Amino acid sequence: MNDWKTNLYANPHSQSPSSTQTTHQIEAVRKQVLDFFNVANDDYEIVFTYNATAALKLVGECFPWSKESEYRYLYQAHNSLVGIREYVFKLTRSC
Repeated sequence: MNDWKTNLYANPHSQSPSSTQTTHQIEAVRKQVLDFFNVANDDYEIVFTYNATAALKLVGECFPWSKESEYRYLYQAHNSLVGIREYVFKLTRSC
């Protein structure tokens, strides 16, 4: 909370002192995540999303589905997980 009280954060895609500060903070957090998992920046990308549903949607849209792809989930899975099957159906039919 003190961080938010004392720092002004802005759109990291803009050009301003607060935007630059935001960019540095985001990069620091990305490094912390990579360090936590003990992986290299050359091998992995850290992508921030609004929530788990947005992350799963991104996976569904970007995964290279093919006719050989299999998508499995538990019967009692969250709707966001179940929804990925629509990407699989749509994209594997057009392969």
